Amino acid sequence: MKKDYLKLQPDAFTRFRTVSFLLESMAKSNSKNKKYSILDIGGSSIFMYDFLIESGLDFELTIIDPRPKPAGLNSKIAYIQSTGEEARKLGKKFDFTIMIDMLEHVAGDTSKESVIDSAIQLTTEAVVIAGPYDDYQTDKFEHSLNSINKELFGVDQDWLLEHFECKKPDLDKVMTVLNKAGWSTSSVSTLPFNFWLASAFANLTPASSEQVKKATIEALNTKFNTEFENMPSSFFTDQGYRKVIIASKNKLPKLKVVQTSNSSYLDYEMLYSGILATLIITQTKAIQQANQTIGSLNHEKAISEQKYELLKEENGRVKERNDELENHIFNHRAALKKIPLSKSTVNLVRKIRK
Repeated sequence: MKKDYLKLQPDAFTRFRTVSFLLESMAKSNSKNKKYSILDIGGSSIFMYDFLIESGLDFELTIIDPRPKPAGLNSKIAYIQSTGEEARKLGKKFDFTIMIDMLEHVAGDTSKESVIDSAIQLTTEAVVIAGPYDDYQTDKFEHSLNSINKELFGVDQDWLLEHFECKKPDLDKVMTVLNKAGWSTSSVSTLPFNFWLASAFANLTPASSEQVKKATIEALNTKFNTEFENMPSSFFTDQGYRKVIIASKNKLPKLKVVQTSNSSYLDYEMLYSGILATLIITQTKAIQQANQTIGSLNHEKAISEQKYELLKEENGRVKERNDELENHIFNHRAALKKIPLSKSTVNLVRKIRK
């Protein structure tokens, strides 16, 4: 696996590795030595192709997405700029169709069902639909992360905002559409909610705080992702942020699902939470020091204000004394004017004037 991919936050890395693992598992159980055709609806990403390469699966990949073809996409990928609803017009069948974190960006249940119908019509073996679904826990934790993003950066998280506006798909409704079409279904989850929030929050902090270094977060991401890459199934749980539906016309893969308290996540949840705790403690200390400094400045300000008032009073007293002195001088001059001059003094003044 590319080192840069291992540095991805777990939310990104696990979605691609989970899907590539499931396709690999279904291909192996099929026991057919063939090249598999894969349709990725809404897969405007440079990652999926490389994850499939790493899985060892022999495949050809077609992507259909309304967004322009992304820069850096492998030239071996057939890229069609169109919608998932229009995918059925391709006039071609695929062994596997995958949809990764895309239904929550499609507005309205009718449009969501139309995309799923396209996948059903175009697929011969299995459909894999991964992403967050509409339930209380998912919604609560998404709003928590969005609130954190607003606190750190002053804006909503753009892709979470789309989840809120377009509405996440209903898991039971998606399963019903697939079952009615005659497909067998099963599902697994990854990323228990507390782990998902802690790891996502931790990955936001380097952009908002100098106390958390990007290299520290990426090293922890790499450690977790390496374990997940080697054994994805050990991280499958019965409840989690990302749920993955597998629908097949053939035999479904056997998936071992453990309880929500999956120990594979607990150590890493503590490590990510530890980074956040360190950040909070550091910022709390900084706030306390700032408050102490403000307190000292306020004390100095109060003393300065007292000195100012004393000086103001003293200045008033000096002004009063000065006024008294001026009055005294004025009275003295007036008194002097009333004293008659001697004849000799008058003659002396006259001589001086001449």
